[in-house]
Amino acid sequence: MKNIFLKIFFIMVIIISSFNITLAKDIESLKEVVFVIDASNSMKSFDKKNLVTDEIKKITNFLTSDYKVGVVIYNTSIVNFAHISNDLSYVNSILDSIQYTGYTNAGEVLDFAISMFSESAYFKNIIMVSDGEIVLQNENLTNESNNKFKNAIKVATQKDISIDIIALGELTKDGEKFNIFKASELTGGQVFKCSNILKLNEISNEILFNKFKIKKSQVGVFGVAFR
Repeated sequence: MKNIFLKIFFIMVIIISSFNITLAKDIESLKEVVFVIDASNSMKSFDKKNLVTDEIKKITNFLTSDYKVGVVIYNTSIVNFAHISNDLSYVNSILDSIQYTGYTNAGEVLDFAISMFSESAYFKNIIMVSDGEIVLQNENLTNESNNKFKNAIKVATQKDISIDIIALGELTKDGEKFNIFKASELTGGQVFKCSNILKLNEISNEILFNKFKIKKSQVGVFGVAFR
């Protein structure tokens, strides 16, 4: 009888241990990142060789083993998006669709990006890539987008979503008016300033190695085009 109880005890220990391991893996997988990419006309002259696409692909490529990722492309409105998932081919197809045209409606896109996260995710992060302030066809539309942006930041703080900004070109100059840097400042995010597109590779490496703690040995050769 004693042996039977011992066998039952060890079986229960194994079952509980397996459950805890599975649960731990599930918890680890509840990390989500959404890349929000400015595809407005002003980006055309700054990113002539589509290096933004290459560097975002590099980051997503080395995150998807531990994180689920999503992508939103925007200009005057939301152009295209990939739901948060581990499907790299799906994400890459959206990134490959980028064409620079139109205005910069960051208010609408930030609100949308926030809605993409699952309630169960314990780590939620938005990485915005842009070279400009919020600018639309006229002052009224611009102000409306600015207001949406401010409200979206409030929602992000309530949902524990941090917002990082990869600031390209002239956006690295702090303006007097409300700009998208506020999203990082108010949500505990970071601003990565990149005044030269050729330096974007260094920024993506900084994000991988310092922010997400990806080991350099995992990445191997840097600056590879993920097309």
